[in-house]
Amino acid sequence: MDRLLEAEAAPPPETNTATLDAAGHLARGIQLLKELGLEAAVAEFTLALTALPPLPAPDLAEAYFQRGACQRMLHRYAEAICDAEYAVGLIPDRSAYHMDLGYARFWANDYAGALADLDRAVALDPANTWAYGYRGRVQAALGLHHQAHADFTTAIQRDETEALFYLWRAQTNAAEGHFAEAEADSGTGLMWANGDARLWSERAWARWGGQVDLEGALRDFNESLRLRPEPLAYLGRGLVQRALGRQADAERDFAQFVNCHPVGPIAALKQLNQALGPAVPLDRLDN
Repeated sequence: MDRLLEAEAAPPPETNTATLDAAGHLARGIQLLKELGLEAAVAEFTLALTALPPLPAPDLAEAYFQRGACQRMLHRYAEAICDAEYAVGLIPDRSAYHMDLGYARFWANDYAGALADLDRAVALDPANTWAYGYRGRVQAALGLHHQAHADFTTAIQRDETEALFYLWRAQTNAAEGHFAEAEADSGTGLMWANGDARLWSERAWARWGGQVDLEGALRDFNESLRLRPEPLAYLGRGLVQRALGRQADAERDFAQFVNCHPVGPIAALKQLNQALGPAVPLDRLDN
């Protein structure tokens, strides 16, 4: 489900829902969610939750759970938390519901609450692979890199084909200064998701941090920017260009970084000044 986080909401397909009962609206909402029609899915789940006769408790919990997932993907974290809490209240022993509640709290920056929810999700179902992955993200956000690394490793052991687990472990390795390991994890992730710009950028930052393959870092930043132009990739490529003595190219990348920074030019210039110090990796924007 995490793959849907950055997806654009698709336009709602035309359909006649006037004759659907609550179960029909629930089924229709699940289908729309799969198609990334997120706003339309929210509307269908809302109809499922308010239709008469009401859904039985398990289906009612599922409707809240699914609507909460849509709200999270639409970056409405307060609404996502509320829906997930309803789902947990109705079916308190369902690991997936605690997991989704924890991940919604993560995006709302409630790391302590997120950790408690994800601990509960793992306790209820030790085979819940994504609960380990999400808990690792929370541990990393709390600066608990050793614990985060352990959770990502467990997730990878359970599903060695999920590229996001390698990306997240690479970020943790880089945060600890283990650049060779970060480079290796990014490279493995690319074996499973060659078109993911985040993995190209992460490997480039690892190579920059290790200062052993600047030409390789440049190639990786180039590919990352080809796939998805993103401010920090311009900054990283500029740093590499500068280290390689290509000052004009570096200045163009720095200017692009300032121009497209999501917080504005003042924040960008401050970050740029920090970056032009010792050759160490920066705290990167959330991937």
